[in-house]
Amino acid sequence: MITALRMVATGVLATFVAVPASAQTEIVFNSFAGFQHPLHHGIAVPWSQEVERATEGRVRIKFPAASLAPPPDQFDMVEQGVADGAFMFNGFLQQRAPLLRISLLPLVFTNEEGHAIGLWRTYKRHFEAKDQLKGVVVIGFSGGPAGHFFSLKEPLSSVEAMRRIKMWSTPASARALNALGASLVTGPAVRVFEIVSKGTVDAYASISIGESMNFKVAQFAKSVSFVPGGLTAPTFTYFLNSKKWSQFSEKDRQAIQNVSGENIGSLSANWRKSDEQLTAQFKSEGKPILVASGQFLSDLEKAWKPLHEEWIADTTKAGVDGKAAFDYFVTQSKAAAAQRR
Repeated sequence: MITALRMVATGVLATFVAVPASAQTEIVFNSFAGFQHPLHHGIAVPWSQEVERATEGRVRIKFPAASLAPPPDQFDMVEQGVADGAFMFNGFLQQRAPLLRISLLPLVFTNEEGHAIGLWRTYKRHFEAKDQLKGVVVIGFSGGPAGHFFSLKEPLSSVEAMRRIKMWSTPASARALNALGASLVTGPAVRVFEIVSKGTVDAYASISIGESMNFKVAQFAKSVSFVPGGLTAPTFTYFLNSKKWSQFSEKDRQAIQNVSGENIGSLSANWRKSDEQLTAQFKSEGKPILVASGQFLSDLEKAWKPLHEEWIADTTKAGVDGKAAFDYFVTQSKAAAAQRR
């Protein structure tokens, strides 16, 4: 894997435009998302510009012309030094850093920036000391829009209806949907069009309306069932190689930290705004957006409560006060969302 990654990196890095910068002042930061995706142009790029300003040009961030590794391999790539930094979907870090799974649980979403900032504050207070991500320096988290239910047939308005259909979802929300008794077809979001367009499923879930538009499957949806708090919401960890980090002066490390952390979380508002624009477009097509309430919402909360309790129990076993961490995350996410809406 190391050799393969380095071979890819050598070819891609050759496409950089040469600029006068020493190895000590350049961070090769991998961005697996397309350059048109809000993860890149709305979060990673503004952050990189702030890093350069904060360090007065002493540290510059360069993005490869194409990803140096697949999305699940971002951590290994940075740990091995193929790139100096990257962001990675926390669903791919569940085995390595199970504490971060809190942000993927159902019904805990506030908004994109609140979700990310709440996770950062919880990480700093409860998780960081456990050092589950050895080999890298965690500098922040970003958040994406929550996923909901999209029906290709009649609207989904009860848990009972979930048990009668076949549904596509990402692996990140599979356990939550299994708790509802749904029959699932799971896979990465980039393959949702292949599944939905062929009529293989009756519904799809776990992505937002905006992402549904981006993946070109919104055209097949006849309605959306919106879940307050979300079925799940993606979060991403931003990190730098530890050895690379040690090469910077204390002044520059502090400068980078000053524009990372909660600031990266705040930049998630750009993804929210993008998703809101696409949601407005979806609504203009006259497709109903139903908000889960009453018995439907009560049944969802009942079905998903064990997932919260399991995370709390597992976290407590890992040496962290799970209940305190969970409550703190929820409280801080709501507070951050209220401040930045």
